[in-house]
Amino acid sequence: MLLLYRTAVWLYPRQCRAEFADEMLDVVLAGATEVRGESWMNRVRFHARELAGLLAGAVDERVRFRPNSYFKLALVWRRIAMRSSFRFPKSVAPMMMLVFALVLFTIARAASTAVMVSSPHVTTAGERLSLPLSVGLWLGLAYLVGALVWLLIHALHQSGAQRLSDIQTWPQK
Repeated sequence: MLLLYRTAVWLYPRQCRAEFADEMLDVVLAGATEVRGESWMNRVRFHARELAGLLAGAVDERVRFRPNSYFKLALVWRRIAMRSSFRFPKSVAPMMMLVFALVLFTIARAASTAVMVSSPHVTTAGERLSLPLSVGLWLGLAYLVGALVWLLIHALHQSGAQRLSDIQTWPQK
């Protein structure tokens, strides 16, 4: 297995191999010693996952560090959380989707209001207030969901600042 892992690490670019090869092999071999006493199916799954990860990482590094290439982003099938250049918390993506849905909803409501305004019938006060009221309700709901998520994170003490304060960077004397 060691030869197979060395071959997978050899597929990485020279710069990455020189910097990380020993560390990658140490991590894989440490994991292999942990699963040594488990069933053969767990060992097969472990080795398949590790080899797939090494091969995917090699392809990713080959694409990202190609000389004179403008394609420097991580490939889509790799985990974004593994990149240190990703600065947003994972809760940003659902919030962005919610805001996008609100924008689409608002555009649809505005289009229907424009049709109502351009039609010859007389609009009522309820029709005139429906767009601002619905936008206000959606924004209020988004604010409420954001506040609940913040309270949940705060209650679980899982915010980045709180986790950062618990990190021990050097041995205490």
